[in-house]
This record gives sequence, C-alpha cells and structure tokens, in this order.
Amino acid sequence: MKLARVLLMLGLGCLLVRALGAEGVLPPAGSPPSPDEVLFNGPMLHFVLTVPPQDLAILSENRGREAGQESAHGTVVVGSNIFNEVRLQLKGSGSFRGLGYRPSWTLKFKNSAPCFGLTKLHLNNSVHDPARLNEMLGGELHRQAGVPSPRATPVRVTFNGRDLGVYVLKEGFDQRFLARHFPDPSGNLYDPSWGEDINARLEIDSGPDRRPRPGGAVAGTAAEAPQTDREQLRAATLVPVEQRLAALSSRLDMDRFLTTMALQLLTDDWDGYVRHRNNFRLYHDPATDRMVFLPHGMDHLFSAPRSRLYWPEITGIVAAKLMAVPGISDRLRGRMEELGRTVFAETNVLALVDRTEARLLSGLAGRPEREREFYRNQGALLRERIRERIAWCRSEPPTSSKAPFAGTAILADWKPWAEVPDTDLEKRVRPDGQAVLFIAAHSPATCASWRTRLRLPAGNYRFEGEVATRGVRLVPEARDPGVGLRVVPARRGIGLSGTVGDTPMSHDFRVDHATEVVFVAELSGHAGSVEFLRDSLRVVRLADP
Repeated sequence: MKLARVLLMLGLGCLLVRALGAEGVLPPAGSPPSPDEVLFNGPMLHFVLTVPPQDLAILSENRGREAGQESAHGTVVVGSNIFNEVRLQLKGSGSFRGLGYRPSWTLKFKNSAPCFGLTKLHLNNSVHDPARLNEMLGGELHRQAGVPSPRATPVRVTFNGRDLGVYVLKEGFDQRFLARHFPDPSGNLYDPSWGEDINARLEIDSGPDRRPRPGGAVAGTAAEAPQTDREQLRAATLVPVEQRLAALSSRLDMDRFLTTMALQLLTDDWDGYVRHRNNFRLYHDPATDRMVFLPHGMDHLFSAPRSRLYWPEITGIVAAKLMAVPGISDRLRGRMEELGRTVFAETNVLALVDRTEARLLSGLAGRPEREREFYRNQGALLRERIRERIAWCRSEPPTSSKAPFAGTAILADWKPWAEVPDTDLEKRVRPDGQAVLFIAAHSPATCASWRTRLRLPAGNYRFEGEVATRGVRLVPEARDPGVGLRVVPARRGIGLSGTVGDTPMSHDFRVDHATEVVFVAELSGHAGSVEFLRDSLRVVRLADP
C-alpha cells in the first residue's frame, strides 16, 4: 500500500511538473545546490502543494498553534523536484487564515530528503505586507548588523490546484539554522506562543531540556525540564536597578539585544519583541553561556513612519527592565545613530528593496500585467514610507512634543492596500456628487482597504464615517469579516455585510503616547463592493473619562 501511494504521488507530481512547463524548473543536479543558490538568490520558485482528502480533514479542523498544529502529509513539487511525505501545518495568529482563504504553512521535510538543504520552511501569506518585501528586508538588516535572522524570499504557491499567488518563503528555526550562526548549535531553542515572555515556561524546539509531548509526539513542551538558562535570565531582570546591567550582561548577549532593539524602533516594527513581546525565538548559546533573542515575523515594518521613536511603548520584559537602567537609553540612542549611518542608511535599505523586488517581478514574467503593476505600486508605496521613516528618525527630538490637534479632523491622503492583486480600489464620484473610496471583491477571499495616517497626541478618539455596501458576503475564516473601520493594530469584529445604503459607522480607540496612527477603511468578503464617503471619514477627540 505504501509503495502504491508513493507511485501515485510521483505520478501526480510529474503531471504537475508538465503543467508548470519551464516555470521554476531547476538545473539538473550535479553537486547539490545550496539553499542560497536555489531558494534565496536564484529565480523565484513555484511551490505546488498537494494534500490528499484524508489529510484535508486534519487541516480543516486545525486553528493553528492554539490547537497544537496538527500535521497532515502531502507532496510538494518545486520545478522538477518532488518531495513526498512532507508534513504540513497551518500557522499564524493574527495572520491565520483557513483553507478556503490563503493559509500560511509550515513545511517539514524528511531529513533524508531536505528541500535544497533545508528541512523546515514556512510559506507566509503576508497579509500585512502587500509588497511581499518586508520580511526579506527586516531579516537582511538584522543579519548585516550581526543578529541571526531567517532568510526569506518571494515564491508562488499553488494548493490542490488553486493558485494562492505570491507568498513569502522563510527558513525555519532548527539545527541547520543554529549551525549557520553559532559555533555550538546544541543549546536550548525556545519557541514562545503568542504573548508569552521569559516569565513563562516556554516550548523548547531543540536542546538538552527538550521533552516530547505525551503520546510521543516529535516536539513539545518541556513539562519537567528545569529551563535553568531561561530562569537565570528572568532572575537577572528582577535584581535592583543598580545591579541590573551587570546581571543582565552575564546572562544576555547584550550587544545583539541592543542592536535588535534599535532596529525594531528604527523600522517601526511594532509587532516584534520590544513593543509587542511577539515574533521572537530565544537561544541559549553554549559557547558564551548567554541568551540570544532571534527576531522574525517582520511583515509589519514602516506602517506608521512617524510613530514615536524615543520611546514608544515597550512591553517585552527584558527590554522594559533594561530601559529602566540609568544610561541605557543613551547607549541605545548611540546604537541607533550608528545603524543610521551604516545598515539603516537610505541607500542601503532601498538597494535591498530594489534587489528583492526585481526578483519578484522577474518571477511574474508572463503573468497578467495587472498583477505586476500591483506589486510595482506596492513597492513604490513601501519606498515612500521608508524614506519618510528615515527622515523622521533623523529629525525627531528625544522627547516628542504634543502634536497639534484641534479636536476633530477630516482624514485625507488615502492610499490603497490589498492582500491580492485581484481587487478594485478606486477613488470615485457618485452621481449625487459624493466623493467615495470604492472597493470591489473579485477573488474568492478578498481583504482590501484604504489607509491613511495622522499624528495624534495622547487621548481617547473616535474614527467615524458613512459607508454603503452592495452584495457583500462574509469570509468566515477572515480575522475581521465584512465592512468596517479600525486603526492598526486594533481589531473590529464582524462588520457590515449584504446591501445597505449610506450608514454611519465608528471605531473608538485610545492613544497612550503622541504618535502616528494608521486608519483603515476595509472590506473582507467573498464578493460585493463598498463605498466609503470620503468627506465623512474623520477622527474626533473624545472627553477623557
């Protein structure tokens, strides 16, 4: 039976390769090519995922990490290369999407049949980064600054015959990753769940404290392991502030951590460890007996270029405790200024964007011009935000003054934002003379929006406006289905659907520090359209409670 299944998968893979034609076909094997040659520097590849019906049921019931990431098995075809018995898992928290949408994937290949030298890869739907460039950019900036971070690259993904479009492929954190960056890869590698920090017992992916889950699963939580290295780091954050720097320096790779803090602030990475205690791994380096924070999940860069720099909200325990030490803010500011002259210099950052975008557009040769134009436009918007952020970082004073705000403002300068190219976003004028921001859904699962930014002082606010919808059908798997208003990163819940005339909507929010706020007027649906009345979209300051 096993032989028959393998032959069936091989036959299916061969048919898929013939259907793909020359796209993504790799040169014949002599000596095995390196991951850099094939995945990260070569032509953009096409990953074709095939999951048999009996395994689809496993995935359809899986809600990601919260459900233990149940695995299915399938075949992955990349050009002329066929990988069988690959373990597939759905992944993501805020970016989680179900099978009927554009899910993110973790692929685990057999050690005996790695994918161009790698056994763990992620295929990210990049719902927060329409240009598909931020992950590559953030990772490369960290590596240039000496901080280990996974490599990433754009790829095209097809799942069970359905074209899912352009994804971001990223290498996983595993022994191969550790061996590339550390002389001794045998230490504990901690994998926090969403919202977990060093004060929690963390899952261990590899290392001496790793323990299997009950039932003998391959990976799991070290229920009885001491996690001494993590506990020692936590203890160092709790000593009196006068001794804290020495304590932390003995348990933490301080130089790399300050570099990560500086880059996350410079790039406006609000979803990283420093500001959101999210998107990180923690490695105990046996060679130095210190802990190293490893950043990833950098799709949220540059969304608010004028966000507060000195200093935004800091929630990561290590970062917050370190910032309370006298003199550390000056040291961090010095690191930011140094990076601004080198790694974060405008010429370097834009060159990295140009290089990755060129590979992406080259990989879309032969695709509809609408798709290529979509990515060119999104790349141009990203460059605009990068230039604005770099200029802001050079000019913002150490303590930001209150932004002038009269209590109410009509929001203007709206920019289009869409997860996939097959979406209409237009500025229109209705027959009644009303200017509107129009969105129409054409793909089975559309999430698109109009966005603008405004700097606000601390306070309570209401984002309000009027909308009209026509034939909007909800996407059950979407994070915020229907039509609605919100600010980043807030959620709004279920919005309007169906067909309604001009209807008022509002979203209340609070700003704790003077900063730039991103406003979102969005549609998430299988079909339909929406008109946001442009002159009605405004922000109003509310009375403090």
